[in-house]
Amino acid sequence: MDEAGEDKQSQEEEMMALESIMEEDFSYVQPEGDCISCELRIPVGCDEAGVEIEAWMPAEIELPSAAGEDAEGPRQVDLPSPQSGLFQRSDSGHRLLACFPLKHLLPLRLHATLPGDYPSRSAPEFKLSCLWLSRMQLEAMSQHLNTLWEESVGLPILFTWADWLQHSSLQHLGLTTRLVLSPEMLSPSTATATTASDAAASAVASAAAGGASQDRTALRGREQMDTGDQSQCTIEEIVHCLVMHNHQKQEESFGVAMQTCQICYDEQPGSEFVRVAQCWHHFCMACGEEYCRQHVREGTVQQLRCPEPECDGELPLDLLRRVLDDEEFQRWERLLLQRTLETMPDVEYCPRCQAPVFSDNAEGDDNVCCANCYYSFCRECQEAWHQGECYMDFHDGAALKKATKKKSKKKAGGKKNMKGKRAGNEEDEED
Repeated sequence: MDEAGEDKQSQEEEMMALESIMEEDFSYVQPEGDCISCELRIPVGCDEAGVEIEAWMPAEIELPSAAGEDAEGPRQVDLPSPQSGLFQRSDSGHRLLACFPLKHLLPLRLHATLPGDYPSRSAPEFKLSCLWLSRMQLEAMSQHLNTLWEESVGLPILFTWADWLQHSSLQHLGLTTRLVLSPEMLSPSTATATTASDAAASAVASAAAGGASQDRTALRGREQMDTGDQSQCTIEEIVHCLVMHNHQKQEESFGVAMQTCQICYDEQPGSEFVRVAQCWHHFCMACGEEYCRQHVREGTVQQLRCPEPECDGELPLDLLRRVLDDEEFQRWERLLLQRTLETMPDVEYCPRCQAPVFSDNAEGDDNVCCANCYYSFCRECQEAWHQGECYMDFHDGAALKKATKKKSKKKAGGKKNMKGKRAGNEEDEED
């Protein structure tokens, strides 16, 4: 077999090996002519303690813990707990600073195209992409990949590159414990430089233009650099992607490991557990279902929080949908609405149909109109609407005491009747 045939066979064997090892992190790319192209998604290995992220962002964005703004207001970074609420303003007030650890970083992307004379003579043409690294950091990594090739000319190199990027790239950049993200790291996408002469010509042209060009393509050898979609992203969007990816990987790790229920202390795979995203406390599915159903049966839906002692974490809606059947979930919604309305001082109950009515009338106007049956009644005495004072003389102390007592009794009765009506044929839903 001639040299060209040996190169072709070596390339096919390397692709088969990479596809077998990396599985879903390996994909073929539309070939350029007769050349083989592929993309590797390379997870970056972090220490057990993870990497401390220090993110600096413009002060005009809204803190994640703040109330939402309208579409034209400040942007808001939506992060899962416990990262929510971690932003603080700098002393100058011009920036927001967030410091938090991550154990899983977004993978690097290595796009490689194999020329016809690889690996016997030529190196692969490659492109590195990463959202959380600056252009200078990507250039330093690419230069080291070129060095690795020069030390192994004639041998397949892609797996060696992938292994170094996964296990040694952070050490090479000095990022093993701390990673700084700031608007200054963002740079425009780079152009292609396929040969050393092309790179030199680009650098000369840029210098002749007085440095006005934004095309930073002084690249070496056959490398091709790109920061992916980084130039189209803001720092807060990069932070969001990092935190969401870390959250997803932690959920995957939790699901395959054995976990201990914090209620019954039984040990099962994490996939059989319910996990509260707000506080990350967990309990087995059987205990979670019984815990939720018990509160719904007893009507104590406002106490339906994380079962961990001294934790007030709110159970997410999708979790309740998963552990409650349709009838129980509808009862939970109805009871929660009812309990919420009972705590609102501006809610009255219609004496005719017992529907809740928001009495937002101006001070001194006691006319309340029910939107359900259109009945107008007096907010003070709960009787049909009338002009002037209510049916008794409020200057009489005894009459005033009697009216107050009757009003309270009517309101309590209205609430109770509403419970019975809305529950249908269910049992009495008093606390």
